[in-house]
Amino acid sequence: MAFDPDEFRVPAGRPLAVLLRHRDAAIHNVAISREGGGDVVFVGEFIGTGEVLYSVPPLEPGRYLLRCDLHPSMTGAVVAS
Repeated sequence: MAFDPDEFRVPAGRPLAVLLRHRDAAIHNVAISREGGGDVVFVGEFIGTGEVLYSVPPLEPGRYLLRCDLHPSMTGAVVAS
């Protein structure tokens, strides 16, 4: 019930791919929003098994919250620079 890694850096202004590999019995997704309560910039579909490759639009420079919408404690960070 955690992202691994829980923080990663990406180039700002370029589309990116995020691979979610499902390794437990719960349903998960990936959502990305501006850190500090900012706008949601991406919400991925939920999966219960296997893996999904999300296509995320380019991010402006800054720090973003990475989370699973169903598990509020499952968080991480994306830093675009």
